[in-house]
Amino acid sequence: MHRLMNCNPRTGFQNFIFFLALILAMSVCNLAHAESVKYRRIVEFEWEPIENAKSYELELQKLQMESQKPEGKIHLFKSELSHWNGKLEPGPYQMRVRAKDWRKVPGEWSSPEIFKVGLDDVKILFPKAKDLIHSSSAQEAAVQFQWESVGGAESYQINITSNDESFRKELSVSKTMAEFDLPVAHEYTWKIKARGLGLESDHETSNQFSLLGRKISAPKILAPENKFVREVSWKPSEDAKDYSYLVQRYNPQQKKWEDLARNPSSAENKIQINPNWPGGRYKVILKAQGALRVSSDVVQLSFDVKAGDRSPAAEEVATVRQSIDRLTGWYGIASYLVTVMSYSDSNNDVNSTAEFKGIGGTGRIGLGNLSSKSNWGFLGILDMSGILIDGFGNYTFASSEIGAVYRSNTSDHGEIRQHLGGFYKELPELIIDHQTLNLKEVNQLKFAGAHYGVEYWYALNSKLGLQANFHLYSNLVALATPRSHELSSSGSFQVGFLGSYRLKKNMTGLVGYAYRLDEMKYKTGEAAAIPGEVNTATIQGHYLNLFLEWAL
Repeated sequence: MHRLMNCNPRTGFQNFIFFLALILAMSVCNLAHAESVKYRRIVEFEWEPIENAKSYELELQKLQMESQKPEGKIHLFKSELSHWNGKLEPGPYQMRVRAKDWRKVPGEWSSPEIFKVGLDDVKILFPKAKDLIHSSSAQEAAVQFQWESVGGAESYQINITSNDESFRKELSVSKTMAEFDLPVAHEYTWKIKARGLGLESDHETSNQFSLLGRKISAPKILAPENKFVREVSWKPSEDAKDYSYLVQRYNPQQKKWEDLARNPSSAENKIQINPNWPGGRYKVILKAQGALRVSSDVVQLSFDVKAGDRSPAAEEVATVRQSIDRLTGWYGIASYLVTVMSYSDSNNDVNSTAEFKGIGGTGRIGLGNLSSKSNWGFLGILDMSGILIDGFGNYTFASSEIGAVYRSNTSDHGEIRQHLGGFYKELPELIIDHQTLNLKEVNQLKFAGAHYGVEYWYALNSKLGLQANFHLYSNLVALATPRSHELSSSGSFQVGFLGSYRLKKNMTGLVGYAYRLDEMKYKTGEAAAIPGEVNTATIQGHYLNLFLEWAL
């Protein structure tokens, strides 16, 4: 055993050379075999049968590609029928046929005919015939084309055309797949054939497929403004071609929804509500559809429809009332009055008089409540006013009021609102030194009293209207006067005219003219030259009145 392990080094080297030579020989043999195996495809020939022929001989010889001269040996095949099939390499060939009778005596050869054996037709893998390819794109989507390899092919000629011929693409590729960006929402035909060895496939292989666009966005149904519903419309969906809808009405007796109208394909974005349909609770079920696009999600909207006459004339009569009775429940107001104010005061205690003009205005906010079940309601208002007097500065003064509101109709178009309550007001009093004409002192007069107002609202139509108003403020209590002097009989008032426009269902805007006078009088004290005389502070102006009223 020891002797076996101690092998001769020269013998091991010889074994290595032997194995190396064996591997090289196998490689050369495989390469030679690979060169000898060439691509062949099945071909079939058919000719006119010859009378009394019992068999045929077919002679084939391959030709050179360019010169058409014979190359290689002649192949002879026998067939008992007037056709033959077998495997041939692609390329040009020369063929002739002769018949043999029952004695096996051959006839004359036919005239040689030259033909070409082309490449196999391409077998398509994807897209296959009538494939629906989905995409999430609105414009273009990448589509991958795949096919089986064809023996002898060096390249593949591809032709892609949309069925409306708006898109066309031709190109040659060497691989067995390709990817292209195609416009979505189209049907396509694609054709392919192999090329190589100076030959091409006998036929173009073609398939048709559809490339779908992204899902259509759901339409938004617009809610009717009121119960006088004559049509229901919606905002069109992008890429939608038509709409499918169903109109239903709820039957309260049978407690189920009943179909009134159905349309699987409507090009319009609205539905006409038949005037002969009864009133009640309605529902519209809708979806958008598009050519070669996924339909939208189904949307629906429920709404009430008035029974009886739903004509525009009937709606106008009903809605004109809404331009007056537009508020129920809580509501807010906001207004601004702006003008050049006239200010004057006379103080007999200190023998001071003053008259100025200055730019000023009043901002107003309010909160109220009106009920549809009662004519009564209430309204509270806060005002902040200011006047800018050249050389003396800006002076502000506040006011507020709260009271009941009573509404009464005068006609289908008219309404009177009466206000009754209390108020609080402030006014500045400027004391001037007549020797220096300088401002000596500023007093803030504060007083309260009773308020009565009346407003007449008239609707021209469901949108436009007019308003006239008059408000009277009677001073009853002096809350702050210089040295607590006694209040004298005085008051304030406002009168105005406005035009109104119903901006939307729960909001009305007004603009117009107002004249306003704010005045406070109080008596002089014992130290005055003439006790019991009246001191007066007044601000008045012709205002541009901007007003807004909205339901909360």
